Amino acid sequence: MKIQHTDCTLKRIYHRATLGFKLAKYTGNHEIFQIPPEVIAIGGGAFANHTALREVLFPPDLITIGESAFSGCANLASVRLPDRITEIRKNTFENCSGLTSIDLPRNLQVINHGAFLNCTRLKRILIPRQVKLIYGMKNHCRLTYRSSVGASGNGSCATVSGCGSQGRRTYIKSKHIVQASAFENCEQLTELYFCGEPPCLEGELLLPPSAVIYCPEPFLAQFQTSFQQYHCQAMDG
Repeated sequence: MKIQHTDCTLKRIYHRATLGFKLAKYTGNHEIFQIPPEVIAIGGGAFANHTALREVLFPPDLITIGESAFSGCANLASVRLPDRITEIRKNTFENCSGLTSIDLPRNLQVINHGAFLNCTRLKRILIPRQVKLIYGMKNHCRLTYRSSVGASGNGSCATVSGCGSQGRRTYIKSKHIVQASAFENCEQLTELYFCGEPPCLEGELLLPPSAVIYCPEPFLAQFQTSFQQYHCQAMDG
């Protein structure tokens, strides 16, 4: 059942044992838009290319955001995502060139390919402790986290094999996996905060040379080894 709400189209859905509405398409032209409280999902491309948007207020019960949902919202300045979000899908904020800050939800586990592609003004990202994967996926290789397979006894990362267009699955022992294109063309991203253990790197991370990697004090030496081309600094507290 579809309902034409003011400035958006809603579709009744049942998702993760929750009954609510999916915002299928935004049709307004506001600078600030508050998503209706009954919305639990945002459809793919729902807000794409709405350049008038500067701020979106999300309902606390939002569970999922579709691919490219805010792609091309060039004047979207800041984003605060609700804590029930566990995955940022492909190209969600692609070409949001005005985005300077984003608060990632504390329960986030996955950041997909191109999530922040060409966010040229984004300066600071704090990676929550629960994040397991940050995809680059330039070659459409799906890397899957599993704690008991694929690493030597000293905790180092296993060699990745079988990555290619067939999307074969490779298992790596790591709290995080970071691929080179995860933050590609984020030219002003100078602070990247990791709240957990050091990541495994797939290729050279494409951050500006002035970028500072912040990490927990116990892992400082390991971060300095992994991110040799960047300055690594322990977080306060």
